[in-house]
Amino acid sequence: MRRLHLPFFIFAMLFILTIPFPGDMATSVVPGWHTTVLTPYFLTTIGITLVLLFVTIAYWRLTRRVNKINVSFLVSHLLLTIPAVIFVRAPFLFFNITGADLTVLNRQITFTTALTAIIFLLFAVGQTLFAAYYLRTIYFKKATT
Repeated sequence: MRRLHLPFFIFAMLFILTIPFPGDMATSVVPGWHTTVLTPYFLTTIGITLVLLFVTIAYWRLTRRVNKINVSFLVSHLLLTIPAVIFVRAPFLFFNITGADLTVLNRQITFTTALTAIIFLLFAVGQTLFAAYYLRTIYFKKATT
């Protein structure tokens, strides 16, 4: 790849997109009681943001150490990561549950749960493959120098 910093900039933008905002958590101001509830969705967002931070740093380190980054690997890593970023930034696309009948509501909840699990599985597979690629590239570079 001629532009070595392109993967760094792509994943830096994905990292910036996943930074949670204060409105992502539930707060309550009742006289005498101040609570902040961190929902599972907010904690998931924090986890994805931290993983993307480390991936961005790793791509930056790769651009400093190697002459070429595998384009097909970059595209596959990006395609496995983007569904989780869309889930974090636009959860209303996935959590649109409107069922009047209990069987329809049950099917919608089951589908949403399965879709969420698949998105996180794809994200985990993409980051695991990137970790293997990163370690292989760094160790191969050390072995040849």
